[in-house]
Amino acid sequence: MKKIILATFLILANPAHSINLDSSNIDCGTFKVDNTLNRVIMTWKTYASFPNNPQLKLVQGLMPDDYLVKCPGISVSIKNGIWNISFDNRKEMQKVFPKFYIAFDYGYQYPETKQGISVGSLDFSYDGVVKLDQKVVLPDEAVNSMISSQVSGYKVNNGPLTPVLYNGKYLGLDLDLNGIVEIWTKQWSSTDLINYQKIDFSKNTYENRIVREFPAN
Repeated sequence: MKKIILATFLILANPAHSINLDSSNIDCGTFKVDNTLNRVIMTWKTYASFPNNPQLKLVQGLMPDDYLVKCPGISVSIKNGIWNISFDNRKEMQKVFPKFYIAFDYGYQYPETKQGISVGSLDFSYDGVVKLDQKVVLPDEAVNSMISSQVSGYKVNNGPLTPVLYNGKYLGLDLDLNGIVEIWTKQWSSTDLINYQKIDFSKNTYENRIVREFPAN
């Protein structure tokens, strides 16, 4: 299952070309953005135009195309696999991203028979509370075995790089919800791909991309 997920990150091999979408054909009432699995997904429906029915469109992860989408309250720019999302205000950002994932993974609930889906996640919300699998987690607590191999570090307002998820433990997260929070997460030990997120709470912007290494500091 992880090999299938990992393959979605490797689409970046193809050169991108710019697509400036016609907003008049986007039903903004159906437009959605999600950061599940630390991988941004954007969906919307087009308006019906006889003889064509409305079509569901999906853009995810490191798709090879560039996009610029604007709907009330939100603007999404994708260029060379880098997502930049701007919101009109904090309320609009919170509607799209009610929480931010530090680490997220899923696998089989019954690995022996490869049946059922089990989800593990470490995330934080706008009140600064960090949760592990929807339960409040304290520093030095062991994490779900599903994400125990993941490594994550963060910076606040361009400060020092600090470990948050390391050696199977959650080490704490001290946030500034009015400043800039950057998060690096190496999701699997079998890959050198690192998910990078930058949340600027002062400007209501969000950036997501894949990098190859953690910053020196």
